[in-house]
Amino acid sequence: MHNPITHAHVPPVDGILFHKLRTKGLRPTSARAGVLHILQNRQEQAFHAEQIFVALSGLGIRVSLGTVYRVLQELEQTGLAVRERSDAAPMAKSCFRMASKAPTPRAYSFVCPLCRRHARVEDRALIELLQRQARAAGFDAGFDANGSALVLEVTCNGCAEEGAHR
Repeated sequence: MHNPITHAHVPPVDGILFHKLRTKGLRPTSARAGVLHILQNRQEQAFHAEQIFVALSGLGIRVSLGTVYRVLQELEQTGLAVRERSDAAPMAKSCFRMASKAPTPRAYSFVCPLCRRHARVEDRALIELLQRQARAAGFDAGFDANGSALVLEVTCNGCAEEGAHR
């Protein structure tokens, strides 16, 4: 006799996601497939781990809440999902969504307004955070298909030290 609770039906993972898991070094387990299924089918929404855990249970996928947290962390670290921290979320919990396929600006950099020295931002997590902040503040329309530049003006340490010695 087939029991749907003990023999969970794993939602199908399309070939692209299966390939992404493999190329990121992740084996496509039922937990990963289930979490990706939930995030992919509701890409406009962000979920906290408990919501995903309940949704997986509703699909008949039996995993622990700890496994859901671990899978979300793996998906975030590999760039398949992004974490959003919001004070509006219940008890300021982290929420997760599928990584955006929106075009990104071609360059992120810090520029000193005094000496014009610049440094390119290479940190993917920081770039994603800046994109979320721009979207939340209504500044993401400038991220067009050609890729806009994003420049953060910050006085460099050298100029700050020179100013302190004057």
